[in-house]
Amino acid sequence: MSQNWKKVIETFFGVTISGVLLYFGFRQIQISAMLEVLRMANYWWIVPAIFCYLGALLMRTVRWKILIWQQENHHFVELLPAMAIGRASNNLLPLRLGEGVRVYLLSLFNHIRWPFGAATLIVERVFDGIAMLVFIVSAAIIGEIPSGPLQGTFILAFLLFGFIIGLLTLFVFHPTLFMRLVDFFTTYLVPQKFRSSVKNVFSQFFEGFLVIQNPLSISLVLLCSVAVWVFELGVYRLVMNCFGFGVDFHTLLLMSAASNLGTALPSGAANLGTFDSPGIWVLTSLANLSNQIAAPYMLTLHATLWVTETGIGMIFMAVTGISMKQMLRPDLQGELPS
Repeated sequence: MSQNWKKVIETFFGVTISGVLLYFGFRQIQISAMLEVLRMANYWWIVPAIFCYLGALLMRTVRWKILIWQQENHHFVELLPAMAIGRASNNLLPLRLGEGVRVYLLSLFNHIRWPFGAATLIVERVFDGIAMLVFIVSAAIIGEIPSGPLQGTFILAFLLFGFIIGLLTLFVFHPTLFMRLVDFFTTYLVPQKFRSSVKNVFSQFFEGFLVIQNPLSISLVLLCSVAVWVFELGVYRLVMNCFGFGVDFHTLLLMSAASNLGTALPSGAANLGTFDSPGIWVLTSLANLSNQIAAPYMLTLHATLWVTETGIGMIFMAVTGISMKQMLRPDLQGELPS
């Protein structure tokens, strides 16, 4: 199957999931009532929400600096363009293909080998998942997690991330096992003339995980991950003020966890549906909000995050000279420098 057809199928799959979740999230919404709620909202609260998001972006960049320090000690300001443009491209490309853009830009701007950069992104995602699990445990301590789809989703998340964390720990602390697996698969599946190159790529990839062998580094990465999501919680809470409602901390934690775990699903661009629908469900089920309030709130929250993230990325694109064509090019991930 050609790369173009593969991308078409993947995009169709992601857009379909987005469409299904958007349907279930918004099927009971009266458009006229939702538009009236949006018209009456006090959007001045978005200003402090944007500043709160900037705090999350800076903490993401500090975390990335910690993850790559063992290869090169870049200042976080040097990493900020790749982070900002990569986050923006995730809003414009389906299936989180912007992560590939970020690896490419890390290699282009900071001369970090792309297998190493790709590994640091995986570590980021794992620690974001751990932060969400911290939120779920905190919510369970504060109050109960209701039975039903939400509880089942959280149990599945615990099992999935527990497996991933266990696998990552095994490879990091038993590197010979990792390299034996690489040797086995390359011997039987890769033509001989490519074996040394493939092994070299995997060796560089493995180096990206080694920072979490250091207890201080792993503690700092976890601290930064929690800080990222605390800032994002601030955004979620501030945007609620636009619509004149608030929720208790327990519900806020569960809404954040549900919405962000939803984005782990394949989706169209900007996590449409996968972010919004779980949040609407939590707010209507636990906070007893009507759909006519919960849906406009989630749309405004999503739009605030999208416009802020994309706008900052566009600014860095202009400063660094990266064009929209380069960022949106579908074969970009296939042109990473070695």
